[in-house]
Amino acid sequence: MDDFIKEAASTFVFPAVIAFVMFGLGLSLKREDLAAVAQKPVPFIVGLGGQLIFLPLVAFVAAMILPVPLAIILGLILVALCPGGSTSNAIIFSIGGNVALSVSLTIASSLITLFSIPLLLAFAIDYFGVEAGAISVPAAYIFKSLLMMTALPVAVGMIIGVKMPSFAEKAIPPLKKLSLVLILMIIALSMYNAREFITEEIGTIILSAGFLSVSVVLGGYFLSRIFVQDLHNRLTIAVEIGVQNTPIAIFLGSSVLGMPELSIIAIAYGVFNYGLIALLIRFSSRDVAEPAT
Repeated sequence: MDDFIKEAASTFVFPAVIAFVMFGLGLSLKREDLAAVAQKPVPFIVGLGGQLIFLPLVAFVAAMILPVPLAIILGLILVALCPGGSTSNAIIFSIGGNVALSVSLTIASSLITLFSIPLLLAFAIDYFGVEAGAISVPAAYIFKSLLMMTALPVAVGMIIGVKMPSFAEKAIPPLKKLSLVLILMIIALSMYNAREFITEEIGTIILSAGFLSVSVVLGGYFLSRIFVQDLHNRLTIAVEIGVQNTPIAIFLGSSVLGMPELSIIAIAYGVFNYGLIALLIRFSSRDVAEPAT
């Protein structure tokens, strides 16, 4: 029964949920979002650099200094390689941040990670000395999977949003609610499939995920303060750097690499992360009075 659940989850449930969530994200994007960001590129560049350079560097440093098993090392790196997503967009919208900047970062990072995830994950596995044959990184398969599960659903959603704006406006609210339910479902499935690993390594999971979360959230906050003046953009960048795409990490760990335990770090990271992001928002809200335009 357990084998059936694992197979069904990795083969059908996870890919379907990811594609659905990314379709909903694409449906909510608008062309004017990109145009608005293009007029002020510095926050976009800082945010993208934080997601694609700062995050992996922090994860690699954490993996080298923390005395944890290989599965946790790879889990730390995997979650750092999956930035952004619809969750960060929703947070930015709810706190009055720069939504155009947020969704633009999501689009750009989703496209770039098609290439960066296979390359950096393969490098990490080679660097940390995995025994030959213990785990492989099918780079072409990862690229194809990410293309089918992320880029294409987002593109289809954007096209439908442009061609049928009235439909998109009505569909987005229920899609967001359903997406949340589906994400919670795949988190529960992931925890069930890796329950033995959680029982054995609960202490190191908490230590590793907490260390990465604190480092990333604080690092993203100070990075945004150094390079960005506008308070709305600063808060947006800090949230975008801190919030990771947990569903994608779960999908890659469980369905592509066949190691459900890798996804547990992403789940634990999210638990720490959302608490720290809430504190960051509370701390910064006194400076952010009006939504960005």
